Amino acid sequence: MDRRSVARVVLVSFVGSLFVVGMVSGPVLAVAPSNDNFEANINLGSGASGSASGTNVDATLQTDEPQFIPSVQGTVWYSWTAPADGDVPFCVYGVTLADTTLAVYTGNVLASLTAIASNDDGSWGMDLFSDVTLNAVNGTTYRIQVGGFGSNRGTFDLFWGGDCTAPAAYLTSTKVKGPKVEVAFYGGDDVTALGDLTFSCQLDAESEFACSSLVSVTAPSGGHTLRIWAEDEAGNRTVDTLIVNFTIKSKKYG
Repeated sequence: MDRRSVARVVLVSFVGSLFVVGMVSGPVLAVAPSNDNFEANINLGSGASGSASGTNVDATLQTDEPQFIPSVQGTVWYSWTAPADGDVPFCVYGVTLADTTLAVYTGNVLASLTAIASNDDGSWGMDLFSDVTLNAVNGTTYRIQVGGFGSNRGTFDLFWGGDCTAPAAYLTSTKVKGPKVEVAFYGGDDVTALGDLTFSCQLDAESEFACSSLVSVTAPSGGHTLRIWAEDEAGNRTVDTLIVNFTIKSKKYG
């Protein structure tokens, strides 16, 4: 674990009749997550679906810990027991963890685990997201390893069961008309029907608002950015934001 420097009051002396208090810096040990080590994994139970929030801040890599790629670092551990046979998706979304990794193993001893599935960057090729699908066997306990790619550390959300793939938003066209821009777009998802996706838009740094294609917004002269997110019925939100840059050229509208 790494060492952090903090101020500590360590010296009290007399100068004449006055107390003099001195401040010096001293090292303290960083506190790793409770499930940093394989043996202290957090039991997720045997529910067919669920979620858990976690962190790999100050997490370490144990001796003999498996790495499906060399860049897997800062890992934490969970366990889950399959309630039935069948395919079960697992996915992890980075909240402040900018680049996630996800791996699943079976076994009870760290040095001799059997690799079942692993992923970096998810099925959508996005750093924040990693996902696998287990061909789960009833009663089998699976060991889930969540990590950061290289030096990446932060918080994350882990999901299993149900729809755990983020939808996407795609641009169709952009048309500027005077002080307005009209943007046509559509969404895509592996599970939710396209007509059941919902969308949110944001112009520059303003508040988000519900939108749909064809969205029309008014802006002053100059350059602007419209951001668009899709959300599916399971609550999964677009990880790779659709960004539309445009310019209002006519100053008489500014």
